[in-house]
Amino acid sequence: MSNVHVGDTFSGNFRGANLNVKSVLKDVNQTIQSLPNLKQEAKVSLEELLKQLEQELSLLPPEKAKQGTELVQALHFLLKDAKDNRPKMALQLTAKGLTEAAEAIAGMTSPVVQTIKSILSIIL
Repeated sequence: MSNVHVGDTFSGNFRGANLNVKSVLKDVNQTIQSLPNLKQEAKVSLEELLKQLEQELSLLPPEKAKQGTELVQALHFLLKDAKDNRPKMALQLTAKGLTEAAEAIAGMTSPVVQTIKSILSIIL
């Protein structure tokens, strides 16, 4: 069976991969809106960056779709940790791992990596 990729819709054999990036990004956005120490203008900037990230991830080849979803899930976990006021050092270590994962998935100069770094610069 061949794989087909249109926008955020994939078809093919992905062996149970969770490909619903939009759904995870919606959860990420809800978490951002609930961050108590983040100013409204930062929340708006993050919303825009999430839309950008969604577009960039939709351009990943189908064989990297699962990794793209996992990247967004990792971002969601980082934001939950930030919401729970985890120590900054712990957040920075998680952010470093998230950046490295983005680089591994999309390449070091990819727009995905730059968007992730922009998101992290606002959060941290």
